[in-house]
Amino acid sequence: AVICDVANKDDIHPNEKETVGRRLAVHALRRDYGFADLQDNSPSVESVSREGTNLVVKCRDAKSLYVYNPDRSLKNNFEIAGADGVWKRAAIVNAVPTKDPKKGVNVNGGEITDPDRIVLCAVGVAEPVKVRYWFAPPYYGAVYNEVNLPLGPFEAEVK
Repeated sequence: AVICDVANKDDIHPNEKETVGRRLAVHALRRDYGFADLQDNSPSVESVSREGTNLVVKCRDAKSLYVYNPDRSLKNNFEIAGADGVWKRAAIVNAVPTKDPKKGVNVNGGEITDPDRIVLCAVGVAEPVKVRYWFAPPYYGAVYNEVNLPLGPFEAEVK
């Protein structure tokens, strides 16, 4: 179970033990107790490709993806690099803010418009070849699948 979003980066013991317990319980329910309809996997990287100056991260175990931040922004902890190996903060191109229809304000972050693809770009990276997530401070994750399970840290190259 991915627990980086509730862990303590300075201590191996996570602070939010209830969340960890729930995620492990869902694994047990699906894998050991026959609840085959439960989604128990966090999204993970299936492939990385380049489309012009953008990188596309295709995820498995995601029927939909969204960005969640307590400050209601679309900030994230993705970085991409070109052949020079210099990492630059990346923006999620295909994320749109989620608005409260009554208040007209951003309610939590945003939706990623492609069901299983995260499109990234970074200023100063014309030909991206690598992507990583959760590798630089501040250490936080912001991308979740439809059952609220987080995308875990990864580093990958265009294949």
